[in-house]
Amino acid sequence: MPVQDGVVYNTKEEAKQSPVGDISLVICQNCLYIGNQAYDSSKIHFTEYNYSQHHSPKYQRYITSLISDLSKSHHLFNKTVVDVGCGKGYFINELCKAGQNKGFGIDPSYEVTAEVSANQENLTFIKDFYSDKYADINGDFVSCRHVVDELEWPKRFVSLLKGALRENDDSLVYLELPNGLTTFKNELFWNIGYAKRSWFTPTSLSTFIQYCGFQMVQVKELFDDQYLGIVGKINFSNSEPEAIPEELLGEMNTLLNKFATNFRNEIEYWKNKIKALEAANEQIFVWGAGMRGLNFLNAFGNKKVIPAIVDINPNRQGKYLPGSGYRIDSIDLLKSINPDKILISNPTYEKEIKMQAATMGLTSTFYSL
Repeated sequence: MPVQDGVVYNTKEEAKQSPVGDISLVICQNCLYIGNQAYDSSKIHFTEYNYSQHHSPKYQRYITSLISDLSKSHHLFNKTVVDVGCGKGYFINELCKAGQNKGFGIDPSYEVTAEVSANQENLTFIKDFYSDKYADINGDFVSCRHVVDELEWPKRFVSLLKGALRENDDSLVYLELPNGLTTFKNELFWNIGYAKRSWFTPTSLSTFIQYCGFQMVQVKELFDDQYLGIVGKINFSNSEPEAIPEELLGEMNTLLNKFATNFRNEIEYWKNKIKALEAANEQIFVWGAGMRGLNFLNAFGNKKVIPAIVDINPNRQGKYLPGSGYRIDSIDLLKSINPDKILISNPTYEKEIKMQAATMGLTSTFYSL
């Protein structure tokens, strides 16, 4: 598999020569942690990461709702907040504005964008990896979203985040990750990417954060249950997590075995589907160049059957997807073609995409991965 969905390339040749890796998922029989035992962190580079969902109205609504909920539930007003792995700074910027908070964003891939001003007096960005050299930056609330699952040593890193918190019972850490339970239960095969070192369920994430030296305050399923958000505070008593019930472990083993079997069936289905479309001289265009679209084209890229992939993110348009080498086009391409068939790579945005397509006058038949 291509190792990163967040890295796109300037030329087709570069994209086709991009790093690849194997995925071999295993589950811990003690804590339900799921990880890729073939993961090689040397293939992952966060300094050139270029992927954002903020161009989606649905995602924007989610972030607005999340910030409102966090601010009200944890009284984030006139506080100091730290966002580790802040990306381009959109989340920390909105969190600071919502509660007149002072903020620090830390990320090696940070760069100034039109959406986020770098000159705000209450907001400081540091273009670097987080480490103990920033232990003097202490916050009342430390967030780390969609980072921990991509690290080789997640426990070591989250334990380090204690240094970013003020040492009192009111200080909180917030982690947000993909929801492994939804991924495996709903058989979201194309969500499994190499960059995801770890897959957590609500149970394993609660156990994990305790092993990292925190006391779990709250864990919630978010964004149509696709994400997990967990809030914790420093565990000064150093109490150990409770053992996972055996029946829950059995249920997860059954779920994962079913997932593996049906994934093989999914591969066979699309092999036959691509052959049938080719034989009928039919084409289908892909809408959505994120993880699912990238993985699908890497497995089944066929220019005769799948001529192009489009995306609404202007920062990815004109670039090339790793592995398959497909060029990412604007959705305007579809307007000029009005294709018979469109494959929505991420059903989360199906309603939004169909509304955009109707506005563009498209009469295509839609399919979803």
